Amino acid sequence: MIPLIDGFVHLDGIDDPVEKLQDRLAEAGVTRWAFLGSNFCARLGLRSQNPLGFLLKRNFPNTVYCYACSDYYVREGLLLLPRGRKGVDPPIEELVELYDEIGIDGWKSVIGKPERYSMPLNAPQLDGFYAKLQALGLPLFFHVGDPPEFWDEALIPEWALKEWVYNETHPTLERLRQEAVDVLLKFPSLKIVFAHFFFLGYELDRAEKLFRKHGNMYLDLTPGIEMYFGFTAAGEAGKDFFLEYADRILVGSYGSVHRDPFPILSMIRRFMETDDVFDPPHDIPYLWPDSRAPMKGIELPHDVLVKIYSKNFERIVAEKPRSLNQAAARAEMVRLSKIDNADPLPGQVLERWR
Repeated sequence: MIPLIDGFVHLDGIDDPVEKLQDRLAEAGVTRWAFLGSNFCARLGLRSQNPLGFLLKRNFPNTVYCYACSDYYVREGLLLLPRGRKGVDPPIEELVELYDEIGIDGWKSVIGKPERYSMPLNAPQLDGFYAKLQALGLPLFFHVGDPPEFWDEALIPEWALKEWVYNETHPTLERLRQEAVDVLLKFPSLKIVFAHFFFLGYELDRAEKLFRKHGNMYLDLTPGIEMYFGFTAAGEAGKDFFLEYADRILVGSYGSVHRDPFPILSMIRRFMETDDVFDPPHDIPYLWPDSRAPMKGIELPHDVLVKIYSKNFERIVAEKPRSLNQAAARAEMVRLSKIDNADPLPGQVLERWR
């Protein structure tokens, strides 16, 4: 089995049995994985899951990468973190510097997800954030948009109906994409990995044009199951795309303790390594049922698989997780615990730090 770096793993809380998750990842051939904080921290009663990322890096220093993740808002011309107070939270570019000192491996942004959209992705207030990431060489894992069918109730798959039907109150997918492309133009040295293939699975010609124009743009294969049906619909052109742009594609599962990564990664491997015709796993709620099934594998050669499974991640992010500056991480959690008593996570992590 070709070793794999899973670039997209979640945890729901501090008490999740990480060893159980690691066992399932290992069964799927995963040797290292990246923790990305939840999109829905407010639902969890948290400010962010960044302290949990620090704890994971401390406990699994050779295995776990960690992306910092926060939403933002603007007040008096400064970009601040949620629920922050002037004079307490630093501007985001200062926080990026602090988290770089801590040893974070990159940043994740979900402000491009339609229901999380609060400002244009290319707003001037965000320039300092992007510029600081670019200067430090830290990658940005960027969720921009959602599958095109989520804007059309007649086309949306059954599994998505409960949460993801968009309308005129949401930004259009085209608007989100254009704003993200503007970021690529403004910050050409910023490494951006677009989550879920930038939802271009049915638009490989457009993906190719973007790749040719933007040398630091990358695409992630984490389902979004729709992309695999798009690759299948493209036939041989789909396989040709992967062969041509093997240096620009990464892989992830979106797995967690409660969302088993093994069947998801097994599906991805089957698609990439065989020419089988098959359905997505029927027991993963965001993959099934879907009337576009089945998909057909593209059977890529070994050297291409190695790039997509691990080498691209190592080149774009790092060959191994960065070392955690434990003193700086602890000081940040002390700061967080003092300014926001409603968020229990920094204190919980500090308790386990001893």
